[in-house]
Amino acid sequence: TTKKHIPDAVLLDAPAEVTVTREEGLGPTIQMMLSGPRMDAIVQRLGIDGSTTVVLTVPRGSTDLEFWQMSVAYWTFRYWGFSRDRIKILNGGDDAWDVAGRPLTDAILVPTPSTYSVTQNKVLKDVLRVSVGEMLGYVDAINRDRSLLNTWQLIEVRGYTTSPYLANSYRQANANQFITDRVNGEATRNRLYPDRTTLISRMAASPVLDGAAQTFLSPNKKTIAMCFTSTSASPTFVLFDAVLGAPEGDIMMYDASASQWNNYT
Repeated sequence: TTKKHIPDAVLLDAPAEVTVTREEGLGPTIQMMLSGPRMDAIVQRLGIDGSTTVVLTVPRGSTDLEFWQMSVAYWTFRYWGFSRDRIKILNGGDDAWDVAGRPLTDAILVPTPSTYSVTQNKVLKDVLRVSVGEMLGYVDAINRDRSLLNTWQLIEVRGYTTSPYLANSYRQANANQFITDRVNGEATRNRLYPDRTTLISRMAASPVLDGAAQTFLSPNKKTIAMCFTSTSASPTFVLFDAVLGAPEGDIMMYDASASQWNNYT
């Protein structure tokens, strides 16, 4: 069934369209970054062109997985050359629209396809994604010189008890540790990303684990976020990229994350 949605919104089926199993490293790995032709197919089906501002949203009362998948879509568009002023997230999704008193509909819009290609964005923002080869290089460099952690932080979001995890990574309490607000303060409504000031305050007050010791994330360090398949880590990418406005290259996602890394044991 079709959920009620914002008028003229079109469906991006994130689980089916925004991730792909791709061979990299030792073998095929699930939920990795799309290829250019796959991204072009999405862009063209949705009618996106060079003058389009893409706004991502989720239905009312979405699950955490749906919230994370919206964030994966944001990262995917950013990687394929969409600047921050061309790819946005509607904070709170359709719940925010609903609470604001705006109408929802079940009418389905079929967009006019475009012929636009991400090659027309002129730049691939590959500094936003870390491959397994690059990740091996980062971990080896930190193992040789731990002073690099004065300017770098690796974030594993799956929880304090996650094991195994990449050496030198900080473990968050959970993927939504800093995203605790809900639309209208209602537990059944969608999550809300905090504003910049609130986020910085939460990072200074809510600890992560460095091994067995408590420490705190920095909003200013170069950061690599990871999880099991890069899905639940994607909100952390949004926090640094969209909320904090980190310089491009200072926030990256380790594509495929532990599902790929663990093959190397």
